[in-house]
Amino acid sequence: MTFEEWKNSQPVKKNTRYPNPFDCSLQVSPITEALYHELNAPALFALRRQFVAVDLETSGLSAEQGGIVEIGAVVYRDGKEAARFQTLVNPGHWMSNEVIAIHHITNEMVQDQPGEGRALEMFAGFLEPFLDRPVYFVGHNTSFDMCFLKAASRRNGISFRADYFDTLSTSRAFLKDARLWNFQLNTVGEYFGITNPQAHRAVADAMVSGEILLRLFQPAGMKHLYKKGESTACRIEEDQKPLCRNIRDALIKAGADPETIRFVGNHQGLVSVYAGRNLLGRFRFLKHKAYLLLPASRAKAFGCSMEECTKDEGSDLSWCRVPFERDDPDPFFISEFVHEFRQLEKMKSRKNS
Repeated sequence: MTFEEWKNSQPVKKNTRYPNPFDCSLQVSPITEALYHELNAPALFALRRQFVAVDLETSGLSAEQGGIVEIGAVVYRDGKEAARFQTLVNPGHWMSNEVIAIHHITNEMVQDQPGEGRALEMFAGFLEPFLDRPVYFVGHNTSFDMCFLKAASRRNGISFRADYFDTLSTSRAFLKDARLWNFQLNTVGEYFGITNPQAHRAVADAMVSGEILLRLFQPAGMKHLYKKGESTACRIEEDQKPLCRNIRDALIKAGADPETIRFVGNHQGLVSVYAGRNLLGRFRFLKHKAYLLLPASRAKAFGCSMEECTKDEGSDLSWCRVPFERDDPDPFFISEFVHEFRQLEKMKSRKNS
């Protein structure tokens, strides 16, 4: 019997309703529990059908002493966004200026907003139409958000039980070859070419974590991290494109698959060059200068003039800046990306031999 024959032979379940993570009847004894799951094959199947990307903004770092000031959620069904939820929340106490500086939600903005109990009831109501499938929460460093949801549920006599998946730990596992300088939400989002329209606001951060998970699905069953035909250049400025083309041409001549070559830029002029999941190098265009960013040990070996680089450029990786003329770069700078690609190919062939 084939899988399709077996599937068709199974009884059809009608009107299936899965439990809401929140029981707001207020008569039950609170069961504040959140179950963390690794991203494995069964989880991938379940999450492809439906997940809810969730993010909270809070009044502090302690779930017991602080409170929720904003809830944001984005429902994804069959890999597409289906609905969004957002509400500001009155935490019941005054927020410090240090906290406000992070999410820019002021005390005045939340003073007339619903309290935690009412906000959780609204969130539970939002989830009701989607209970025909299991509800899995997804977020970046989700344990932090789950702690606040558990504490808020307990304070308001609400039973809470949620299965959740963490894109932070999953990113660390899936992107260990990408040599990202950190695995913060916007850094991982930038790697995948995802723009955060409003960092440190709940819905925007939830959307980014949801889109990250959709990208993370792909390495489990696909050769590359992006679909064929998808743009291979993210946020590349016009003056950077000639150099990107030259690097791309050189990599193709060296044997790189054109569909795996990606250029990921940011608004500060930094461009990271990837072949598949592997970071080959970075360069940066500033107002009057251009820099190649590479390991300091390699720059010393070639006697290049070096400058100290910033943390986002790779100081944590012991990299340095090597200045070059952006309009007429020395062939050496392009050859560095080819050199790194060949080194990685040698390592792969050794592993496979």
